[in-house]
Amino acid sequence: MNKNSVLYKFLKRVENPQNNTFYTFLNFYFCLFLSINGKRVKKRINKEYPGKTILLLPTRSAGDLLFLRYKFSEMLNAAGINQYVLCVASGGCYNAALTMNYDMVCPLSLIEQKSLLIHQRTNIHNGKNDVLDCYPWCMFDSKTAYKSGNDNRSFDDLVENTRFDNEELIEKSVILSPYENSMREHGLSVLPIKFWEELTSSLLNKGYSVYTNCVGNDNEPLVKGTKKIFPKFSEIEDCVSKSVCCVMIRSGFTDYAMSSQTPKIILYPNKSYYNFWSVTRTRNENNCEEIIYDEYVDNYSDLINRVSDYIDRKCS
Repeated sequence: MNKNSVLYKFLKRVENPQNNTFYTFLNFYFCLFLSINGKRVKKRINKEYPGKTILLLPTRSAGDLLFLRYKFSEMLNAAGINQYVLCVASGGCYNAALTMNYDMVCPLSLIEQKSLLIHQRTNIHNGKNDVLDCYPWCMFDSKTAYKSGNDNRSFDDLVENTRFDNEELIEKSVILSPYENSMREHGLSVLPIKFWEELTSSLLNKGYSVYTNCVGNDNEPLVKGTKKIFPKFSEIEDCVSKSVCCVMIRSGFTDYAMSSQTPKIILYPNKSYYNFWSVTRTRNENNCEEIIYDEYVDNYSDLINRVSDYIDRKCS
């Protein structure tokens, strides 16, 4: 659904009514509908995957799948689960899950995910529910669970890496990854396309070749002046390694790119988002620059200069 549409904004208002009586009334029936629909979704999954515990990961971030994978086996053992089906968002999350050797994965649409989650929360105490929200599994004490050096498995053990075969990446290539799925969902500001275009112009003038990681559609358009790349999740590390620097909004793409030794710039909307999602919370990472961009909202030229200067230093 188009996030700028009136319908989308209306539904988000119903989802978060705050203290508005009218939207609170609609929210009650909205949740009732989702719970009923979730029961239907659960019956379908039980039929397709009989005897399996349903694990729901209610997220649109493929990076969360990577975090979940690190301690997934231990969490299954702790929960006493032998057979499961992992339900994830269709599209990018599903494709990412297929590269990580999960035993059984079921793709769900966004409305199916929300419905199943509401049904799970409604029935969590009835003693008969075989649906588990496993999202907390990828968030528990992440500092100690995932910090580089504290886990005995590498990125290569978790993801089936394949070689990125795009031969267009040439010397002095900079990759831009300006799109994400989470910030807009939570009402956070994102950098305008004008910023990315002006950054591209600055880099081109300095002799860099610039690429945009994007689908190339209306939701993820190609930044003017760049060429398109769109690697699979299993190819991101190799793709980024072919560039001299990657400039990215904090997203699931970031978690896969961090295994590359290429210098990276990660952009965060505000201080609280940075405090929660900084890559240094989960890794020992020295070859990257983390920037909070709301500090530059009145003058993006300063942000562009900072990004360009970092790239020049790393390439000198």
